[in-house]
Amino acid sequence: MSDKSAGSTGQRNIVGADGIPAATMRKLKLDKAEAVTGRKFEPETFPRYANLKTATKADLEDLFGAWPPTVGTLPKVYRWTK
Repeated sequence: MSDKSAGSTGQRNIVGADGIPAATMRKLKLDKAEAVTGRKFEPETFPRYANLKTATKADLEDLFGAWPPTVGTLPKVYRWTK
């Protein structure tokens, strides 16, 4: 993976099969999160992740402990309406 500067705009352009495209970084505001935290957001930053679109049931069970996840009851919350 390589970082390339996009000229004078200072935008990152992440290139590589496992990198996050620059447009996605901007759309998800990960570039701002990187500036605040001082850490790069890349697949290696999060060693346990799953692509929910392509992951198998076994992958999801391994990651979450059970798949589909169990659904619990929601607490009753007061909502003030005008």
